[in-house]
Amino acid sequence: EPEAGFRVKTGLENADSVKLECCGQKVAWPLRGRECPGLPLEKIPLGTNVVKVTVLDPAGAVLATTNTPLVKRRFRGGATQVNHFSRTLMHGGKPVVPVAPFLGDMHFTHVMTPEIVAGKVKWLALNGFKSAEILIPLADKPDRQPKIWKSAGAFFGAALAEDVDVLLWTGPQQWKDGKTSTLPDDVLRDGYDRLDYPNILTQILTDEQDLGQGIPALNDLRRGMLRFFPYHPVQNNYTLCAAGSLGIAEDDIYMIDDYLTNNEGRDVRSVVANMETMWRSGLAEGKPCFFFLVSANMTLHGREPSYDEQIAQTYGCLAAGCS
Repeated sequence: EPEAGFRVKTGLENADSVKLECCGQKVAWPLRGRECPGLPLEKIPLGTNVVKVTVLDPAGAVLATTNTPLVKRRFRGGATQVNHFSRTLMHGGKPVVPVAPFLGDMHFTHVMTPEIVAGKVKWLALNGFKSAEILIPLADKPDRQPKIWKSAGAFFGAALAEDVDVLLWTGPQQWKDGKTSTLPDDVLRDGYDRLDYPNILTQILTDEQDLGQGIPALNDLRRGMLRFFPYHPVQNNYTLCAAGSLGIAEDDIYMIDDYLTNNEGRDVRSVVANMETMWRSGLAEGKPCFFFLVSANMTLHGREPSYDEQIAQTYGCLAAGCS
């Protein structure tokens, strides 16, 4: 991009204009009814830079100053950005709102054959879906689980052919003695090199691990994992515990896993209310909010949501502002 867009909001009564400064580049504009013309990026170095924001009164006197980060990276095909203005994703220069059915785990003994995986992707595309979610645990290395990686290759091959984007769930951890630990760097690097596909939208690290690990540990995990995929937003699949504590500020995308059937007596209204809690927690920073809903999951739940419940929970969560 030739420039970086900004928005500045202030409650100062006498505020008249704003000025941005970064690495010798400057831009200024009046606040009333005007969008920022954009900060030129050409002469700003790669990496994280500090932008100084100055709010001025009508006479040009300084009312307030603050700083905000500006991250500039080399161009990479297939990278995904977060648009904090619209709270959605940008992929290939276009806005993306994923509606991504979960095609199934790749880490159980009944690994889907390459033919079945490719057929599922083609079926989704035939029925109008533009994205899908898949779980490929990096702990299952190719030399240990060749069937998993063969099916994973078939999945991505079909997804690329059908122009289907992917939410990639990798679970970059392993369990030992009842505890989790991050996989060694060589395993992670090898795994992400094998999964370097241009249609990946986001990286999903964990599922409901806030219950066991806690928010600080998940923040540490995210910071460590960004070394391997800085060009994709990172998200964890949180429970309501995290949504209620609002302790997830470092994730690029807020995602909540709050099934209608995760305990007795729940109704759709309670699910939508929890989604709205998560959505509001990311409002100030303009972070997208995803929800993870359930159907066809009788192995883990006591009942299946009815057709009406599935329709209501899906559109109810969309109405609450989530993706």
